[in-house]
Amino acid sequence: MFKDMASLPTQPHIVLIADSRLGFLFRVDITTGISKIAFKDDTLSAPTNTSIPIGIKGLKICRGYVDFTNTARGTFSRIPVSADGLNFGDVELIATLDTSDSGDDWDDFALDPHGVAAIHPLSFITLASIEFMDYFDLGAITIKKIVDIMSVIHGHCEPAFQKVRDLLEQNILAEQELGVSLCANINGQDVVNLWGGYADRARSKPWKEDTISVVWSTSKCITNLAALT
Repeated sequence: MFKDMASLPTQPHIVLIADSRLGFLFRVDITTGISKIAFKDDTLSAPTNTSIPIGIKGLKICRGYVDFTNTARGTFSRIPVSADGLNFGDVELIATLDTSDSGDDWDDFALDPHGVAAIHPLSFITLASIEFMDYFDLGAITIKKIVDIMSVIHGHCEPAFQKVRDLLEQNILAEQELGVSLCANINGQDVVNLWGGYADRARSKPWKEDTISVVWSTSKCITNLAALT
């Protein structure tokens, strides 16, 4: 049962495809059509006595690793992989989901350029939103649970200033900022108008576009400039 696939970053014509029942990774060259079993391990398959016969579910390749979730085992792991997808190292377990409290099962996930994984529970997926995600810093192998979708940065940002949006979102996820809003105007045009996070320490009120905040001494610069004109 094929569940997910990803291309190699340096050789995009080579694709790794996950078989969740057999516990295989197939290596496929899409230019020649040649395929082979590249990797097999029990950590990719589902246990024989499981009620959910889905092993490896999500699959991503990032920074020399194949990162994957296993729905039936409730695990998030990674495997070192060579640039050509021919050689693999030992499977490294990063985290195990405790289903006794939530009753959820890990499904697919996403990776950002910094190696942070967002894994959503299978039972929490709706067409409207995802109620919460679990975030893992793959570099430090630390686990942090972020509450809900309110922590995402909202608003408008010109493509040239995309890094500003990325940094704001990164600070919110790392809890370096509780809530934030930022507006930058160039020649009368708002090139950055972003907001996100929370407006209270209990993280119950989302930071909105019109959330009132203290500006401290920023008005001094405006006053001085006005006085000079």
